[in-house]
Amino acid sequence: MTEVVVTGTGTAVDGLRGPADLLEPYRRHDDGFDPETGLLGKHLRHRDRASRLASRAAEAALIDAGLLGENRSYLGESERTATVVSTNLGNLDSICAFLDTIAEEDAEALNPTALPNTSSNVTGGWIAIEHGFRAPNLTVSNGPTSGLDALHWARRLIRSGRADTVVVTGVEPDNRYVRKLLNDNDEPQWPDAAAAVVVESAAAADRRGARVRLALGEYRRGGDVDAAVAVLPADDSAILLAEKGSQTGEVIDLAAWAGRQSGALGVLQCVAAGAALNGGDGTALAVSCRLPGAVAAAMVFTGPRHTIRKEKRDNVIENEVAEPTQVTVPAPVEEPELGELRTLVARVLEVDVAELTDDAHLTKDLGVDSLMLLEVSAQIRRRYGVRLTDAAITKVQSLAEIHDMVRNGRKG
Repeated sequence: MTEVVVTGTGTAVDGLRGPADLLEPYRRHDDGFDPETGLLGKHLRHRDRASRLASRAAEAALIDAGLLGENRSYLGESERTATVVSTNLGNLDSICAFLDTIAEEDAEALNPTALPNTSSNVTGGWIAIEHGFRAPNLTVSNGPTSGLDALHWARRLIRSGRADTVVVTGVEPDNRYVRKLLNDNDEPQWPDAAAAVVVESAAAADRRGARVRLALGEYRRGGDVDAAVAVLPADDSAILLAEKGSQTGEVIDLAAWAGRQSGALGVLQCVAAGAALNGGDGTALAVSCRLPGAVAAAMVFTGPRHTIRKEKRDNVIENEVAEPTQVTVPAPVEEPELGELRTLVARVLEVDVAELTDDAHLTKDLGVDSLMLLEVSAQIRRRYGVRLTDAAITKVQSLAEIHDMVRNGRKG
């Protein structure tokens, strides 16, 4: 499959000077990023705090990737650049402030220029508008796995042909509403924090002579941390970016200060991995936090030297699940063989074929979400000429159910 790499990283974290500071226990540096001054600027007017933080981190990542020119002009292809944002509490302050105004005064007292800030996709929208990005714009807000999930979906956008470059930003602001919510859930306060990475295919990075920071490796979701990590390649020498106590050995625990449920965490881990690998051959493993009742995610990152060698081996392999520019429905084929369907679905879900047993629970055992199932539906239509409704495919919970749906669809 297409190798996807990170060519730029950036941060906007209260008190930190840049990515290298993520490798040390959190402390505020006098010459670090200061939200009181760093979030000012004419182009940031009317934006909520999270969007301002995200803008600063994204700008730093684009500069690091060599994609921002004079007067902050974007040097990439706008039509082929997508935006993915991860945040769980990003615009909580905007929503609560609106509700407070309505309760204390009335709706006529609301500030109309602040209304866009109540949208869950406002941060992604501002980043896209600021730089003129016109490819898909996606916001992920799904708890502790959000940041790693955002990286995964950025890679899927590239592999499916929807974008050549994706700016992934994770952000969580510090404000009185967030502090109250964290306190009510016995979670420590977190600082203003945003991290961003520029993601593109290794081939695209090579064509423009970009420096590769690291590559996105295997990704898994599972019912808990152990299930997510168990299926990833074991590497005793890997740098561990995880919650202290969740993994054996020494870890870089960004959650200790960034927050266990922070939407910025996974992207911060990716940026930290780039700083730790520092252009070498090593690997890093990022893991979401262990929380009661919550699914978990894990992702492997590899150093750029390893990436270059792997890309040379893989560049002749066609990505069988990539979405072509012109979608064509093939002529009908015979009854779908379960083994073939298993292989197709496993590739889409990016899981090992052996894991995808007939009765494996897609959500509980494999961490599959509705967006993944919609992609499965698209590939089934392409391969078998069977249209599965969104409502139907998002309810299935096993390969056996998918197989039955495809068979019944062909008979109909």
